[in-house]
Amino acid sequence: MVSAPDFDPSDHSTYRNPYQPERILNRATSLSFPIGELVAPLMAAHLLESGRIEAMAKPNLDAGASLQSGAGIRTTQQSEDLLVEDFLKNTSNRSLTKLALQIPIGEWQGIRDSLGLGMPLEIPGLTSGSMSDYRWRSEWTPVMHANPGQAIDTNLLQVLKAYLPIATAGYLRTPTMLTAQHGNRYAKRVLTAETAGEVRQALQHAIADRDAEVLALATGASVSGKSATLSGNFWVDPDTGKKQKISDKSVYIGMMPAEHPRWLVGVMLEYEHGKAPVSGQSTLRVFAKVAKDSMQSGAAN
Repeated sequence: MVSAPDFDPSDHSTYRNPYQPERILNRATSLSFPIGELVAPLMAAHLLESGRIEAMAKPNLDAGASLQSGAGIRTTQQSEDLLVEDFLKNTSNRSLTKLALQIPIGEWQGIRDSLGLGMPLEIPGLTSGSMSDYRWRSEWTPVMHANPGQAIDTNLLQVLKAYLPIATAGYLRTPTMLTAQHGNRYAKRVLTAETAGEVRQALQHAIADRDAEVLALATGASVSGKSATLSGNFWVDPDTGKKQKISDKSVYIGMMPAEHPRWLVGVMLEYEHGKAPVSGQSTLRVFAKVAKDSMQSGAAN
């Protein structure tokens, strides 16, 4: 768990500067953001688990409620002819909305609760990772139902925790800074091994060919993961009611080896509002470096 910029606790000038309060912020656990298209694999897992879609079938994007007037859902991808891996590769607003509306609002509440999104991380010895803006299902509007990626606030480590069942054959574990054996006591099954494997395989196939080749060469292993560019978000000051721009974020969540993951790594890079690269190549490069070092360290141990 690494956060930058960091600070030197022995040098008060590095963390007591009133103009740089972000220096003492653990960005992995205390920086909230809308989950965006990172919700797509979690949605796919729930739809597969509930029998609404099949891994090798083409989801019915005409099912569910129609979009509400003024919902503001736009997309550059009009095709409705796609497999689950296509959906995860090209997560358009339209496909995301159509599948989201197939899940009742009450079930969205269950998904968030079971995966810990927007909830305290409860990591022993770690005081950060507090609850994000948590909206109960009774407060969800039709627009929020149609666009859950903007309705669910989270942080990077919460997303990693939510992806754990996909990497661990269906088991959700409480993150820990203690030994793995101790952490395993808190494991609970939230997906079948079959569903977890199907989503993991779809994510592996969803990686663009160029990115897959780069990742394979850089890490020496197969990779399964999801990238997202989170941009255009605003924060409303509760005192003034004015909108303030939030920095753009490029995120990559990956696991490797894809067949039987041993490592789950999340990378988030922040950019000036409107400046995040859509390709996510920079995030992939950081991921590949961390993944390679992790695998070499694991092999040495």
